Amino acid sequence: MGSIGRNEPCPCNSGKKFKKCHGLLPPGNLNFEHLGTVGTKAKAAEFKLPGVPGMNLDLVIQAGYSDRESLKNVSNLPGQYKVLFTLHRSGYPLRAELMISSSEQLEGDSHLAIATPAVKYVDGRSYDVDKLMFEATTDNGHFVFHGQPNKKGMLGTVETEPFEAQHFGDAALRALHAVAPTLSIMSAALDVPVSVYQMEVIELRTNTRRISLKTPFRDVLGWIPALESVTAEQQKYMSLYREALNSNSDNYSYLCFYRIIEGLRNRREQLRKKAVDEALAKGESRWPNRTSEYHQTGRSKSSG
Repeated sequence: MGSIGRNEPCPCNSGKKFKKCHGLLPPGNLNFEHLGTVGTKAKAAEFKLPGVPGMNLDLVIQAGYSDRESLKNVSNLPGQYKVLFTLHRSGYPLRAELMISSSEQLEGDSHLAIATPAVKYVDGRSYDVDKLMFEATTDNGHFVFHGQPNKKGMLGTVETEPFEAQHFGDAALRALHAVAPTLSIMSAALDVPVSVYQMEVIELRTNTRRISLKTPFRDVLGWIPALESVTAEQQKYMSLYREALNSNSDNYSYLCFYRIIEGLRNRREQLRKKAVDEALAKGESRWPNRTSEYHQTGRSKSSG
């Protein structure tokens, strides 16, 4: 490859000058002929994930270069992306809790039969039908999806065709908004859950990937608290809390937590009202108020 001027556009089409893009990488890493075709079939990794248990975490895998500190300057830029959604049957995780895998290392699963041997035809013949294709048009553009079966013939993964996006987050949001209505319609029409286990965004120019997953919960010593001290109202909100932790849906978890907060506010209002009634019954001149902790209700006769 010939010499590239420091102020010339970088050959990777990032839109940056060479000195602010691949010019930051060591000379041994400058191989533009194979840029975007670097293999990423890395083995699954196992380690303790940071973050709050049960919360979403985005893991970026920068493939193809040894200098990861420099690579961050040439990835996550406007260009072509594709997104892979790996499906699963609820209650059947595809990997151990502390395992992280790229989509190629996972075999997705669902309740949707789309190919043989799960699909059997009444005439006994085998047809060359091995994938599911659908399209979706949103405010962000037109998207084409390809559904791939697993070995059983059940829909395992849904992958977008390449599309333009500004960065990883933008690509994930565009693809999710496009695929979600179709998955919801399938679930409602066929009366089965269609659950996304993992979402992987691939920047095609550098083959850098971002995997979205949930941090696992820690192992704890099991014990049973004194149930007689738990009121019926507390049991109701504890059940909502458990539902929030068990759910695979961020929206549903949010609604459960919101109901708990709403219940706490109502409880405080009830206690405030009770304190007001008791104060009035005793003839006290101060009681809790919405806008301040206490509110002066009047003055004694001697004060005029």
